[in-house]
Amino acid sequence: MILGKQVQQCAAPADLWTVNPQRFGSVHLIPIRPGLYSFTLLATIGRAPGAATTGTLDLWGAPSSRRHPPNRRITFVYNGAADLDLHRVGSPSIAYPVSSRDPGSPGVELSYDGDTRAVSLDLGNAFSPDTMRLDVGTILWVLRADSVSFTGRWKDGGRTPEPAGGYFCAWWQSPPPVRPGGA
Repeated sequence: MILGKQVQQCAAPADLWTVNPQRFGSVHLIPIRPGLYSFTLLATIGRAPGAATTGTLDLWGAPSSRRHPPNRRITFVYNGAADLDLHRVGSPSIAYPVSSRDPGSPGVELSYDGDTRAVSLDLGNAFSPDTMRLDVGTILWVLRADSVSFTGRWKDGGRTPEPAGGYFCAWWQSPPPVRPGGA
């Protein structure tokens, strides 16, 4: 069973909620590359502790028009889409589907913060002038990354009495396909 194998391979660090995300000296030193990943999210808090969802994460380069917001602190490195059932892990707080491939509202957005030098992913809530909504989306912080995998912690960004959260693992599978129009 694929779900069981992926869940077994994805282990939470002992210091999941206290460890700082990995720091990268610059956006050019992030080892996460575009392509298709096997992806697993496991819940440790919220309405479904112990629950897991597995699927795929597809990352491709963010268009140059979306790489930098006005503050220039954040760089959006990749847009993406995911095939995941966030309801399984108790994280239904999304503005639109994580499977969205709309260039203005991608289901996944990977960003680099120039001040903290950390990498994060937003699921279901892209940062753009026409789509960013507060208090919604699922945020993933990358705790460790190399050229074949990355892991970290996640938390639902919605205002709920019992927000979901946990850890995740992604394993690189293949380069991105050539897409007409870049998406």
